[in-house]
Amino acid sequence: MKSLASSAQDYVGIQVRKADTCILHVQGEGASTNRSYGVAGNVKSGEAFATWINDLDAPYSSIAGTGKNYVGVQVAIRGDQLHFQVLGKPVFQGDTKRNYGAVLNLPITDFPELGDFITSTLEEENDEEEDYFDDFDDETDNDECCSHQCCS
Repeated sequence: MKSLASSAQDYVGIQVRKADTCILHVQGEGASTNRSYGVAGNVKSGEAFATWINDLDAPYSSIAGTGKNYVGVQVAIRGDQLHFQVLGKPVFQGDTKRNYGAVLNLPITDFPELGDFITSTLEEENDEEEDYFDDFDDETDNDECCSHQCCS
């Protein structure tokens, strides 16, 4: 998925909820990392950010089936950081201010399994794209592809 900030960075969709005063619980569905369904764990976000997350609409159900609701988030690896982007009412605190909502940067060492999940998920997506184009190339690899003038 593409960046909310319109950068060229590829992101992975996950979901989060406030788990405690300054803790977010993270879930991602896809490449099995530390759960059968993908990845899950807690990250320290700071109280203001966790409260802001808690106030957002949480339309996603727990992947683990706990009945708890989650907010959709996207995350990427930037150097040695996990870079979270969240769509919502913009916040105006420090470096979290964005016109689309907020960002959270955490050291990847805080949740290395999430880093592994992001890497695996993006590799799988790239493999699927390559497979798609391989199939497309096979279908059009002939001299008589069609009767359109543009191909003659």
